[in-house]
Amino acid sequence: MKGIVFNIFADLVTDNFGMEVWDSLIQETSPASGAVYTSGEVYPDGELIAYVTALSGITGAAPADLVRTFGTYTMHKFYKLHPEFMAEHTAKSFLQSVHDVVHVEVKKLHPDTLLPEFAYESTGDKQLTMLYCSPRKLCHLAEGLIVGTGEIFDEQIDLVHAECMHQGAAQCRLELDFA
Repeated sequence: MKGIVFNIFADLVTDNFGMEVWDSLIQETSPASGAVYTSGEVYPDGELIAYVTALSGITGAAPADLVRTFGTYTMHKFYKLHPEFMAEHTAKSFLQSVHDVVHVEVKKLHPDTLLPEFAYESTGDKQLTMLYCSPRKLCHLAEGLIVGTGEIFDEQIDLVHAECMHQGAAQCRLELDFA
């Protein structure tokens, strides 16, 4: 996982829980990286999972909820860094551009990045199904990114996670309704 992901997670923790909690996560998890992350470098996925698990123990929040919150927070950070990706879009059209536009641009900058696969089914003007597949199974992060997209566009997005890799499905089926 790219260092920027860890840097954003550290920002989330310090913004919401304080530097003391971030320091305690580092102490509790003893990451091989020493918790020093360079944005473009790759670090073990397990370090992020360990942070989420430790944060769950501290806050009492379910790991899936923390990852979802992290996704929403990350989308807002992404928007601040790259508003051009969302220009002239609706929430739906932006989400439809993730696989073939956003991920293509990310791969140009960081060819070693492992990104999830998305496929789409549009069943009407106000509906979209996103099919998510990744060996990381970070579908809850994708849910949070979708929620953040709705917030940025000031659009209500109702999301149903109809099938999930965590329950044995080959891919996650995220059914979206744009109210």
